[in-house]
Amino acid sequence: MTGIGATARITLDDNTIASAPRREVEFVMAHEIGHYVLRHIGKSIVFSGLAMGIGFLLIAWGLRRLIGWKGPSWDLADAGDVAAVPLLWLLFSLWGYLSLPIDNSISREQEAEADLFGLNASREPFGLAEFMLRDADVQPLAPSALVEWALRSHPSGAHRIAMAMRWRAEHLAPNPSATGSSRAP
Repeated sequence: MTGIGATARITLDDNTIASAPRREVEFVMAHEIGHYVLRHIGKSIVFSGLAMGIGFLLIAWGLRRLIGWKGPSWDLADAGDVAAVPLLWLLFSLWGYLSLPIDNSISREQEAEADLFGLNASREPFGLAEFMLRDADVQPLAPSALVEWALRSHPSGAHRIAMAMRWRAEHLAPNPSATGSSRAP
């Protein structure tokens, strides 16, 4: 899901369409529609704007403090000095590193919401589970809690599969039809 307003579009890559079973494609499309319906792009813009605003304030404060403290020994007169640019970039990089877990937690929450929307719309919990297993060659299914918290923008495959199976237990008959579909008869 990309774009906002009249430019919004949902795309599925040709490899997914060509190689994934129908129930996986149905789930993935429903998941992406969920991002649109739940207005995740607009919410992400607001959250990112807030994080950037806080970051700019902290960077400006930190730059002034560092120049006041070490400026004379670094030959920096003030923040407008061109020699302060490396220090400014260092502070921007530090904020990017420190804010990454916050950005990722917001993204993981939106991905979980889109997963739930996708499950409700497609009724394909095996579509989600099998898609995660297919993706397991790209990244581990169950990274450590620290790695997931700090570095992952999506819930782990293990968490997503567990959610799909909980959803299945709560919403579908215990035995899927003989065709292997997870849809209720």
